[in-house]
Amino acid sequence: MVLRISAYRRNLTDIYKKAVKIFYLRHNEEFRDEDFTREEFESDDFPPDVEEKFKKLEKIAFEGIKDGKLVFGVNEVRGMEGSALFHRLLDRETTALKREQQFCFIHLTMQEFFAARYLANMNETELRNFVSMNIEDGKWQLVFQFLAGLMNEKENLPSEIITDLLPVETEVIESHEEWTEETRGRKVTSWPTKDKRRLAVTLFKCVNESSEMKEIVQRKLQQINFNFLNFIYFGFTPVDCASVVTVIRNVQQISHLELDSHGFGPLGCLEICKLLKCSKSQLSWLNLAGNRLTDEGAKYLAEAINNNNCQLRTLNLWGNNISEIGAQLLAKAIINNNCQLQTIGLSGNNITATGAQYLAEAINNDNCQLRTLHLSENNISDIGAQRLAKAINNSNCQLRTSDLSRNNISDIGAQHLAEAINNNNCQLRTLDLSANNISHIGAQHLAKAINNNNCQLCTLYLAGNNISDIGAQHLAEAINNNNCQLRTLDLSGNNISHIGAQHLAKAINNNNCQLCTLYLAGNNISDIGAQHLAEAINNNNCQLRTLDLSANNISHIGAQRLAKAINNNNCQLRTLNFSGNNISDIGAQHLAEAINNNNCQLRTLDLSGNNISHIGAQHLAKAINNNNCQLCTLYLAGNYISDTGAQHLAEAIINNNNCQLRKLDLIVNSITEAG
Repeated sequence: MVLRISAYRRNLTDIYKKAVKIFYLRHNEEFRDEDFTREEFESDDFPPDVEEKFKKLEKIAFEGIKDGKLVFGVNEVRGMEGSALFHRLLDRETTALKREQQFCFIHLTMQEFFAARYLANMNETELRNFVSMNIEDGKWQLVFQFLAGLMNEKENLPSEIITDLLPVETEVIESHEEWTEETRGRKVTSWPTKDKRRLAVTLFKCVNESSEMKEIVQRKLQQINFNFLNFIYFGFTPVDCASVVTVIRNVQQISHLELDSHGFGPLGCLEICKLLKCSKSQLSWLNLAGNRLTDEGAKYLAEAINNNNCQLRTLNLWGNNISEIGAQLLAKAIINNNCQLQTIGLSGNNITATGAQYLAEAINNDNCQLRTLHLSENNISDIGAQRLAKAINNSNCQLRTSDLSRNNISDIGAQHLAEAINNNNCQLRTLDLSANNISHIGAQHLAKAINNNNCQLCTLYLAGNNISDIGAQHLAEAINNNNCQLRTLDLSGNNISHIGAQHLAKAINNNNCQLCTLYLAGNNISDIGAQHLAEAINNNNCQLRTLDLSANNISHIGAQRLAKAINNNNCQLRTLNFSGNNISDIGAQHLAEAINNNNCQLRTLDLSGNNISHIGAQHLAKAINNNNCQLCTLYLAGNYISDTGAQHLAEAIINNNNCQLRKLDLIVNSITEAG
């Protein structure tokens, strides 16, 4: 007779109940010659004498788990030495002439199963106390999972012993939707909180063993006011994924699911896809970054987003070892008229120019609803850039944001993209070409494009390229033109000196320039360049709100020039990043005097890594103590501020009820516990 365990695969507890029956009745010495019927195998009952032996077994298993004991002596297992549930180990030498037999359960999970049987025989009060005290102890996790399954048969043990432990705490966080400009900064209500995630997963596994518990937990989840299910950085297995999906598939208020960096592979992805296909699921945002999904996982996701039940709008697949094969499958899916996807993140994969071509053909299709495409940290090269450029040039393409940073794109690729955004069909608003191989030649092509009245680009990232003062000049001339709609320009980490800064300063001083944010971090602007920029933001034509001059070899002299500028009522600057320079206490004093002035509109100031001591801290403390100061955020990390400086700042915040400072960063200073 062949008994198929799969026929009984209702839950893990049922599998182990059948496994114990088969092991014991088929392989135990006392039953070896018995011929059992199918009905006897399928029954959960054992002969009374066997049940009596199991009680001893249960206690051994429980005490072993409690004490961290996996190996047992012959006296502990006496009467069960020949049991098929034990494995005999090498004898232990007790004295020179004596040896003791040693045993262990045939598998740790079998010991955990019998420990659960022991718990299931406790009374309600005793069990409730034990579970509540140990539910977050990892060594009992599988024991409690088995317990939940065994409680189905125990009328005296209510499901609430386990379900009452479901955490209800939530937290309001930013939704991490920075992949799109429209949703950046949006708040969501997240559950579970960081300190309760392990507990939540343990309970999800438990309730999967009991349909009654599952219904109770689903009702409880619906009563918790949250929409963001957050299991970031937790280490899920495919089994964990299945447990979570089974519980939440009917909880309709969940719109966001965060599963970043678990590494559960394509099998875990297959379980998540079941949720996407569920008719009751309202999931619109899914983060599966860093999960080793590979092309196989991409295949499952492509099938899921093609399903007419799937409501997903945003999908992040960063760092999943997806190649052009996976890209082709996803590209085919997003042109299906069932697919509602608007944002897809494919950064940090192995997508080449071929994969870029598949995606280009997809966004070229009038069924495709994609607005945001992230392909950062792939290897699409100039050829892939050319394919994508041709696509965004098409009137069918609805793409608004394209991230092509870190893709080995040179001036040739930049030229193709420039020609595309120059076309009146192109709807692109944000283009990221950071960390490529673009020089002043590519910058010139892009400058010519944004100078054209067809171009709708508002944000251009060119950080980490090889753009020199010549390239800065080309871009400055472009943003000086009344056709240019650029609001944000990032030129950090290029080769721009005070000469390039002078060109840019002249541009933002012009009433045609609409630039609000300028990043120039990691260049070599120096005090001279700082002076040019200070004169520009001092002008009433300048609309700049954010200026990043971090790591630019600026001293207290440059700080003085900028301090004078932000002190002027024409200056509209709200955020100034001065980190990684060398402004010292003198520069801190100049800036303190500026933010002390009622003309200054600065809300955020970053002075991290600037050789500021307690003297500079005292000047800044005096400033934020003034009713005129509107500063809300102050970064002073990585300086030489001592306890004295910390005291000055603390007194300023505490003593002035009008102080508007909400965030103060003082990490990596010389502050002791006293400070």
